Amino acid sequence: MESTSGDALLALMDDLASRGSLDSRTEKFIDLMLMHRAQQKLLSGYVQAIERLCPLRPDGSRKINSEFTIDVTPTGRLASRALNMQNFPTRGVINMRQMIKAAPGHCFISSDFSQLELRLFAIRVGDEFYLKGFREGL
Repeated sequence: MESTSGDALLALMDDLASRGSLDSRTEKFIDLMLMHRAQQKLLSGYVQAIERLCPLRPDGSRKINSEFTIDVTPTGRLASRALNMQNFPTRGVINMRQMIKAAPGHCFISSDFSQLELRLFAIRVGDEFYLKGFREGL
Protein backbone atom coordinates (compact mmCIF):
# COMPACT_ATOMS: atom_id res chain seq x y z
CA MET A 1 0.00 0.00 0.00
CA GLU A 2 1.48 3.35 -1.03
CA SER A 3 -0.88 5.64 0.84
CA THR A 4 -2.74 5.93 4.12
CA SER A 5 -5.38 8.25 2.67
CA GLY A 6 -8.91 7.54 3.79
CA ASP A 7 -9.83 6.23 0.34
CA ALA A 8 -6.77 3.95 0.24
CA LEU A 9 -7.54 2.52 3.68
CA LEU A 10 -11.17 1.87 2.74
CA ALA A 11 -10.07 0.27 -0.55
CA LEU A 12 -7.64 -1.95 1.36
CA MET A 13 -10.40 -3.01 3.75
CA ASP A 14 -12.73 -3.80 0.80
CA ASP A 15 -9.97 -5.72 -0.98
CA LEU A 16 -9.14 -7.79 2.10
CA ALA A 17 -12.83 -8.45 2.77
CA SER A 18 -13.45 -9.57 -0.83
CA ARG A 19 -10.57 -12.07 -0.54
CA GLY A 20 -11.83 -13.31 2.82
CA SER A 21 -8.68 -12.23 4.63
CA LEU A 22 -10.00 -9.34 6.70
CA ASP A 23 -9.74 -10.40 10.31
CA SER A 24 -11.13 -8.40 13.24
CA ARG A 25 -7.69 -7.12 14.33
CA THR A 26 -6.91 -5.74 10.86
CA GLU A 27 -10.37 -4.20 10.58
CA LYS A 28 -9.99 -2.56 14.01
CA PHE A 29 -6.52 -1.28 13.04
CA ILE A 30 -7.85 0.30 9.83
CA ASP A 31 -10.77 1.82 11.74
CA LEU A 32 -8.32 3.31 14.26
CA MET A 33 -6.19 4.71 11.41
CA LEU A 34 -9.27 6.36 9.88
CA MET A 35 -10.25 7.81 13.25
CA HIS A 36 -6.70 9.09 13.78
CA ARG A 37 -6.76 10.77 10.36
CA ALA A 38 -10.07 12.50 11.17
CA GLN A 39 -8.81 13.68 14.57
CA GLN A 40 -5.51 14.87 13.08
CA LYS A 41 -7.42 16.91 10.50
CA LEU A 42 -9.44 18.56 13.28
CA LEU A 43 -6.30 19.27 15.27
CA SER A 44 -4.26 20.74 12.42
CA GLY A 45 -7.10 22.46 10.59
CA TYR A 46 -9.10 23.92 13.46
CA VAL A 47 -7.68 23.55 16.98
CA GLN A 48 -4.18 24.72 16.05
CA ALA A 49 -5.65 27.52 13.91
CA ILE A 50 -7.64 28.76 16.91
CA GLU A 51 -4.53 28.62 19.07
CA ARG A 52 -2.57 30.57 16.43
CA LEU A 53 -5.23 33.20 15.60
CA CYS A 54 -6.89 33.65 18.99
CA PRO A 55 -4.53 34.56 21.84
CA LEU A 56 -5.12 33.14 25.28
CA ARG A 57 -6.95 35.60 27.56
CA PRO A 58 -6.15 36.10 31.28
CA ASP A 59 -9.11 33.89 32.26
CA GLY A 60 -7.74 31.02 30.15
CA SER A 61 -10.32 31.36 27.38
CA ARG A 62 -9.88 32.37 23.77
CA LYS A 63 -12.04 34.85 21.89
CA ILE A 64 -12.71 34.05 18.24
CA ASN A 65 -13.14 37.09 16.04
CA SER A 66 -14.05 35.93 12.58
CA GLU A 67 -14.50 38.39 9.73
CA PHE A 68 -17.73 38.20 7.75
CA THR A 69 -18.10 39.91 4.40
CA ILE A 70 -20.38 39.82 1.38
CA ASP A 71 -18.05 41.40 -1.16
CA VAL A 72 -15.67 38.51 -1.88
CA THR A 73 -18.03 36.06 -3.56
CA PRO A 74 -19.44 36.58 -7.05
CA THR A 75 -22.94 35.78 -5.77
CA GLY A 76 -22.82 38.24 -2.88
CA ARG A 77 -23.17 35.47 -0.33
CA LEU A 78 -21.85 35.87 3.18
CA ALA A 79 -18.26 34.65 3.55
CA SER A 80 -16.13 34.15 6.64
CA ARG A 81 -12.35 34.50 6.85
CA ALA A 82 -9.54 34.92 9.39
CA LEU A 83 -10.92 31.78 10.98
CA ASN A 84 -13.63 30.51 8.70
CA MET A 85 -16.27 29.38 11.14
CA GLN A 86 -18.58 28.38 8.28
CA ASN A 87 -16.27 25.43 7.62
CA PHE A 88 -16.21 24.14 11.20
CA PRO A 89 -17.33 20.51 11.07
CA THR A 90 -20.75 19.72 12.51
CA ARG A 91 -20.65 15.95 11.97
CA GLY A 92 -18.11 13.23 12.47
CA VAL A 93 -15.79 12.57 15.37
CA ILE A 94 -16.30 15.99 16.97
CA ASN A 95 -18.82 18.76 16.34
CA MET A 96 -16.48 21.76 16.48
CA ARG A 97 -19.34 24.26 16.61
CA GLN A 98 -20.56 22.76 19.88
CA MET A 99 -17.17 23.45 21.43
CA ILE A 100 -17.56 27.20 20.94
CA LYS A 101 -19.58 29.04 23.58
CA ALA A 102 -20.95 32.58 23.56
CA ALA A 103 -19.65 35.02 26.14
CA PRO A 104 -21.86 35.46 29.21
CA GLY A 105 -24.82 37.66 28.34
CA HIS A 106 -24.41 36.98 24.61
CA CYS A 107 -25.72 34.34 22.23
CA PHE A 108 -25.00 32.89 18.82
CA ILE A 109 -27.41 33.29 15.95
CA SER A 110 -27.51 30.67 13.24
CA SER A 111 -29.40 31.52 10.11
CA ASP A 112 -29.95 30.10 6.67
CA PHE A 113 -30.00 32.50 3.76
CA SER A 114 -31.62 29.90 1.53
CA GLN A 115 -32.70 31.47 -1.76
CA LEU A 116 -31.98 34.95 -0.42
CA GLU A 117 -31.37 36.46 -3.85
CA LEU A 118 -34.62 35.03 -5.23
CA ARG A 119 -36.54 36.24 -2.18
CA LEU A 120 -35.15 39.77 -2.53
CA PHE A 121 -35.98 39.75 -6.24
CA ALA A 122 -39.56 38.64 -5.53
CA ILE A 123 -39.97 41.43 -2.97
CA ARG A 124 -38.40 44.05 -5.24
CA VAL A 125 -40.58 43.26 -8.26
CA GLY A 126 -43.63 42.36 -6.18
CA ASP A 127 -44.08 38.91 -7.73
CA GLU A 128 -47.07 37.54 -5.81
CA PHE A 129 -46.57 33.97 -7.05
CA TYR A 130 -43.10 33.73 -5.49
CA LEU A 131 -44.04 35.79 -2.43
CA LYS A 132 -46.96 33.45 -1.72
CA GLY A 133 -44.69 30.42 -2.13
CA PHE A 134 -42.10 31.82 0.28
CA ARG A 135 -44.77 32.75 2.85
CA GLU A 136 -46.18 29.19 2.67
CA GLY A 137 -42.75 27.59 2.95
CA LEU A 138 -42.73 26.09 -0.53
